[in-house]
Amino acid sequence: MEQPTLRTTASGQPQPILDFSETISKVSDFLARFDLYAQHVKSTIQEEKHEYDAKKLQHSEDLKGLDAEIEDTKSAQKELWETVASERAADAAYRAKIQTLQSQRASLAQQSSEIQAEINELRTKLEAKKKAKQLQKAKLKAQAERNGPELEMLQSKTGCTITGTKANDKLKFSFSLINPDDWAKEYYFIIDVASPSYALSDMKPEIPESVVENLVSELNRTRKFYTFVKQMRSAIKEEIERRRLESRRS
Repeated sequence: MEQPTLRTTASGQPQPILDFSETISKVSDFLARFDLYAQHVKSTIQEEKHEYDAKKLQHSEDLKGLDAEIEDTKSAQKELWETVASERAADAAYRAKIQTLQSQRASLAQQSSEIQAEINELRTKLEAKKKAKQLQKAKLKAQAERNGPELEMLQSKTGCTITGTKANDKLKFSFSLINPDDWAKEYYFIIDVASPSYALSDMKPEIPESVVENLVSELNRTRKFYTFVKQMRSAIKEEIERRRLESRRS
């Protein structure tokens, strides 16, 4: 450290002379270095601030991107849940439909089984009826063979013959040996047996309608065909006798 310089005053007392130049120089140097340090710190702070602002901006952009991604994810999740719900509903509908079809199939199978059983039963009944009909036919044939001679004799005695007509389910009953003026002359009536209720479709000679109606009505009520044939022959004979008497009177 420099020693202070002494000077003599008017009183003759020595007085030190203070020199601050070195101190001032050091202070100036310190201030200059402090200013440099402050500038450096300020520059560093500004750079850090700029870097912070840039990072903050980047962070804000990242947050916006994340928000957008979150919204997209939520939307995709919502669509996924809706798709899953729709597929579950469709699956439930398909399962219900399958169950319904299976029930219908089981019902149809049951119905088919019942129908097949009915068909088998009908076949059995038809076979039985067929055999019974064949048996009846055989019996009728045998009866016809036995009755053949008797029928021929009956026809020769009464002049009655029974024949079929061209029309289906109609029988023609012909009679001779009725008219004393001409024993060979033939008279007839044709009866329709197609339905349970019999009906006359033609006759010769014409018999009064009231008589025919009464005879046919009695036949349908009693089902006594042999009696009806005898009554019709009698009615025809009476009509022939009536006409013979009228012819003689005229």
